[in-house]
Amino acid sequence: MVKERGAYVEIWTATGDHCIDRHPRSLLPGTVVRIPDPYAGLPLNGPVRRPEPVARRIPDPEAAGRP
Repeated sequence: MVKERGAYVEIWTATGDHCIDRHPRSLLPGTVVRIPDPYAGLPLNGPVRRPEPVARRIPDPEAAGRP
């Protein structure tokens, strides 16, 4: 959920019990407010979780032989 609080915009959890982040609000319509270093504190080069394979190997069928 996004809530406008004066000069700020707050981002809350879906249940509304915890504020996740708070950013300055644009005071003029159509302007952009840059957020300094939005990824601060996040591990950007951490271990990558690889997706588990979803395919499975099926054995080759036996070919019928001709006399």
